[in-house]
Amino acid sequence: MKNKNKKIIVYVCLLILCISVGYAALSTTLNITGVSNIKSAKWDVHFDNLKVNNDSVTATSPAVIDATKTAVNYSVSLLKPGDSYSFTVDVVNAGTIDAMVSVVSNTGLSDEQKKYISYSVTYSNDLDVNTKDSLNAGYKRKLRVIVKYRTDLDASDLPTEDKILNLTFKVTYIQADSSKNDIVTGSIMNNDGTGNYHSDTYKSKITKIVTSNKLVVPNNVVEKWDVSKNQDESVMAYAEDDGNGGYVVTICSDGKIYLEGSYGGFFSNFSALTSMDLSDFDTKNVVSMNGLFASCVSLTELSLNSFDTSNVTDMNSMFGGCNNLISIDLSSFKTSKLTSITAMFAGCINLTSINFKNATFDNVTSYGGAFSGCSKLAKIIVKDTAAKNFISGKVSGVDVSIA
Repeated sequence: MKNKNKKIIVYVCLLILCISVGYAALSTTLNITGVSNIKSAKWDVHFDNLKVNNDSVTATSPAVIDATKTAVNYSVSLLKPGDSYSFTVDVVNAGTIDAMVSVVSNTGLSDEQKKYISYSVTYSNDLDVNTKDSLNAGYKRKLRVIVKYRTDLDASDLPTEDKILNLTFKVTYIQADSSKNDIVTGSIMNNDGTGNYHSDTYKSKITKIVTSNKLVVPNNVVEKWDVSKNQDESVMAYAEDDGNGGYVVTICSDGKIYLEGSYGGFFSNFSALTSMDLSDFDTKNVVSMNGLFASCVSLTELSLNSFDTSNVTDMNSMFGGCNNLISIDLSSFKTSKLTSITAMFAGCINLTSINFKNATFDNVTSYGGAFSGCSKLAKIIVKDTAAKNFISGKVSGVDVSIA
């Protein structure tokens, strides 16, 4: 009897063992293994380079940057109307992380006190400090502080007793978000995003347009205007004399200037324009360049090497009527989504060569008059045999060769 019990126990153990082994045989372990390389980073936004203006009254305690480099302190007595105290100070992003303004606070004056004291903190180019103003890593922006005993007041506005005013301006910087410096659509002369054109007087006299990746508007410009999509002064344009009765327009922002959607006719009909440098434009999200430079009849130079055309579908009349262009380098153009090039170069009567070495035309279905009137066109460089066959079928008497 005892032996029988032992056998039963052994059999049960074997059964359990077999079940366990059978279950393990159907087991699978899945692993996800990766390496995350975290780069070092530095956050450092601070004040630097404070300079008191020469015409300021003598301060009781001159403006100084404190030890933390995050505060400026001063004390000044304004004795009579016209007295003022002003200084400039740089806000520097010495870190590796792009920053932006999140909060702007300007306190210290009641409505009554504003009658006899003016107090302002602006950028040195007179632009206001606004939320979402960018300060990219490695850049700086100059602030100008002015406190003044006003002169445009009546005797009844004068204070009847001495006043101590605590003036406080605070600006908080945070890590920049993913928002971009977008430019308005319509025209570079559009200054308020509503379709009201800035000045056709300037437009007919603009001889050069350039871009800058630094949001700095010099003093004493002929005029400046906001061309940002959100009208937040993140993209500015300004005109300066070119010395010959015309104007040079600069479009500037901190970092790249982003264009999205349709920019049909954006630079069209600038009749005095002879050259452009748009190297700070980011065009990867542009879908239409219809008539972008149309009828720029004086244009002789055009740098488009930075243009990303990978999402553009429409280049109709893009250079139409640019009758002083001699050659154009479009070697950076990648055109897998392009469907229409109707009248793209129509009327370019002095054009002799085009470099299309990275462009494809597989999806182009509209091409009528693409090279109409290009009587001097002698050479077109293309990417491959397919592009050569396409172009050769649209123009005659031109050397179409593969790069």
